[in-house]
Amino acid sequence: MRDAIRILHIADSHIGADLPRHRRHGRPRRGDDFVDSHRRAVLLGIELGVDLAIHAGDLFDSPRPSANAIAAAATPLREIADAGIPVIIVPGNHERAAVSEALPLDHPNIHVIASSRTIEFKVRGIRAAVSGFPCIRRGAASQFAVALSATGWNDVAADVRILALHQAFDSAVCGPNGYRFRAGEDVIERAAIPCEFDYVACGHIHRYQKLRAAARLRPHIVYAGSPDRISFAEKDEPKGAVLAEVGLSCVAHRLIEHAVRPMSIHPLAVNELAKVRIVEAIEEIVCGLPADAVAQIRLTGAATPDLLKGLRIAENAYRWRPDAIVSVTVRGVEEATTSADVPCELQSGAGADVRNVFADAEAKRVYSVRVGNLSALPARRGVYAFIDSMNRVLYIGKAANLRSRVRSHLSERSGGNFFDGWVAQAARIDAVLSTDDASASALEMALIGRWRPPFNIAGRLTAG
Repeated sequence: MRDAIRILHIADSHIGADLPRHRRHGRPRRGDDFVDSHRRAVLLGIELGVDLAIHAGDLFDSPRPSANAIAAAATPLREIADAGIPVIIVPGNHERAAVSEALPLDHPNIHVIASSRTIEFKVRGIRAAVSGFPCIRRGAASQFAVALSATGWNDVAADVRILALHQAFDSAVCGPNGYRFRAGEDVIERAAIPCEFDYVACGHIHRYQKLRAAARLRPHIVYAGSPDRISFAEKDEPKGAVLAEVGLSCVAHRLIEHAVRPMSIHPLAVNELAKVRIVEAIEEIVCGLPADAVAQIRLTGAATPDLLKGLRIAENAYRWRPDAIVSVTVRGVEEATTSADVPCELQSGAGADVRNVFADAEAKRVYSVRVGNLSALPARRGVYAFIDSMNRVLYIGKAANLRSRVRSHLSERSGGNFFDGWVAQAARIDAVLSTDDASASALEMALIGRWRPPFNIAGRLTAG
């Protein structure tokens, strides 16, 4: 674009997360990934020949970064500054004052916005002004106007105006369920941004996106997202850095995507499984991961405390797949103190005979279908049960339309669930018809109480 300033826009590097001060083993760490992705995103500015680089907050994951984290964050920033490219850094909510206090950034081309201010540049005859202030951590909606005014932006003559912030704006989206920010004390309205600004370089929300300007063509409000997938909530999001071209007549931007580790979630029900079988199931999951994967195995169900002791999952996972990063959470596991906490049908270790799930129902009202044959389920009211290949009851629910509800479980729309992907363990679905919602609800609760299905009971984290 002619008559435009080329800007590298990055944010939310979170350097220092999972980056120990002293390493005790050689296993890969997510913190190393964050450092590598940060470096690639920053140095992209040299490759693209940008005129300006903006880091829009949360350069660090903590207000007290280690020496290793400081060096990892600062090194590529100094390299791009040494190349003659001005760098502007806005402190985020995670690091607070760490950017200005800890970083060895005494460089004429590095500018930390430690308080409300406006910085002026001149690029190929274009007067550019970058305004910003550190993240407002409480009451951002009410304090925004005062903080913006304190930058003095309106007192500076400029051809191009840029606002660099680490805040949440209304209509921004994040998370696997597509949560959308609405009005709130910490959510700033897009309409509060003066239309004189051409581009708003945002951080704080880790998904790359552009927000629609409030009833105007400008400003362009853009979140660069994070250079890497910081959490499993971002497992399907593209990552990289934004190249923005802000000119006298128009504004354009695009995400320059780079490769990051694939991420996946693997739920595992431990009901009825012996310790050796749990280890075997985890090994099967780990060995089936793609190269350089990041995976979390989410255990659920009921287990005695001793069952999950001594599994040595991290150590074994590294032995099975040294390229992968595997973690395990037992958030969904209920404590079963004795075998009396498990239904008698399950104590044999051979798995539950699912014919007993609806034993009291008339045969003509009971259906049993394979996962690949859902059309055989009636589009009628009833109670259903997901059963795995070991004849274990995984989940029990009720529905006004059995066929539609079961299909919705098997669709990708449930990706925000803590046990994302649990339905992949199902081999078939059993169902029984009900005459009304009250009887369906009563049967559902009775069956859940009797069978204690792992994806109903543990943490109450699935939708019924």
